[in-house]
Amino acid sequence: MLLLAACATPEQRCAGPAVTDLRIVNGLIAETQGNIARGFAMQREPVVRQRLLPCGPGDGPFTFCLYDEAMMTERPVAIDRATERAKLATLFERRAELQETIRARLVACGL
Repeated sequence: MLLLAACATPEQRCAGPAVTDLRIVNGLIAETQGNIARGFAMQREPVVRQRLLPCGPGDGPFTFCLYDEAMMTERPVAIDRATERAKLATLFERRAELQETIRARLVACGL
């Protein structure tokens, strides 16, 4: 962790976790805008699928075994557009707060 801190710019060290929070909020804004535009959200969920793959030596020249493979898939889910718009408004407010926090910290650091 100390090495990562050494690589951070003075602005990043000064603004602190607010920068990370701002990145997360920006990602949530983009996702919510996409949901509203599409009319549905994409929900990630784990699934286990079986794959037939070659395995150890067997009686014949070809031996195959079934293996479980865990993966993530996405499926569409219904949304309430009014709720999504309210969430988006809240995210915009939070983004403005974070931007102001970052600006204030940079000024306090003399940057």
